[in-house]
Amino acid sequence: MIWLVWTQHRRQFTYTAALVGALAVLLIVTGAVMNSDYHSALAHCGTAGDCGNLGLFQGSGWSALTTTVPLTVGVPILLGVFWGAPLVAGEYEQGTQQFIWTQSIPRRRWLLTKIGWALSAAAVWGSIVAASVTWWSRTENALGHHRFDPFKFDAQGVVPVAYAVFAVALGIAAGAVLRRTLSALGVTVAGFTTLLLVLQSFVRPHYLPTKTANLPLSRLHGGLFSGSWQFGGQLLDPTGQVVGHVVGGNDWNIQQAIPVNCVLNNPDSVRQCLSADGYRMVVHYQPASRYWTFQFIEAGIFLALAAVLVLIAYRAITRRDA
Repeated sequence: MIWLVWTQHRRQFTYTAALVGALAVLLIVTGAVMNSDYHSALAHCGTAGDCGNLGLFQGSGWSALTTTVPLTVGVPILLGVFWGAPLVAGEYEQGTQQFIWTQSIPRRRWLLTKIGWALSAAAVWGSIVAASVTWWSRTENALGHHRFDPFKFDAQGVVPVAYAVFAVALGIAAGAVLRRTLSALGVTVAGFTTLLLVLQSFVRPHYLPTKTANLPLSRLHGGLFSGSWQFGGQLLDPTGQVVGHVVGGNDWNIQQAIPVNCVLNNPDSVRQCLSADGYRMVVHYQPASRYWTFQFIEAGIFLALAAVLVLIAYRAITRRDA
């Protein structure tokens, strides 16, 4: 049975392995050069904080890569479309499953072997892409500390592996239920995209309760929020009344006039002045230390859903007429 699966899908496997390998080589090579550029800049400016303002990615080939590399979040969709959706649906459309089942190979063994190899391949390819992107992104992460941003969070760490397994499982389940490849393709793309957007917008921010910081405005540009996921907050006057809103932890919208002595041209000077007058900020955020916790929580969600989809595919094939 294993040899049969390899014979049926060796071209898909070979082409996918070649593309994933080429992407990994590109990321490793460019990542090494970019990291070298970063350390050269670091040697001239002294600290990583100062280097963040050197425009290392401005006006160079790196700027294009920093825009396109996060798009590897689409790799799981491609795996689900080209591997998961046709895996079972294609068999039904061509009628080849009937021939296999009449060769003393039961449905259960046929299905589990195909699913096992498909999900294992998805996990391997997803791991290679995720590891390559994470390694490549280490320089940008050191400069920007924005790993909670959706396209960065979704393309790095362990979640891309879970995404790949889920997308392939979704394609298999859709193909087993609908028995039409094109229909399974549509369900795979729509289902994966919808679930990811819902988690990004409504679920992910609440994996753990947010923390609240009540600090002087002079701390606004300090290292407290470096790498954190900020949800805004409030600006309080000396009496504790809300007079404005913190925007992203780095700026604010003031809803009433500030003291005359603090009307200055330099924003940093304004912060120092308001802080001296007793103004404070309340910021709601997820600390940077929770990054990997969030990664594993989301990966667990997708893997659990993948297991449910495998069960759906199993029941659809073993309990329905051929």
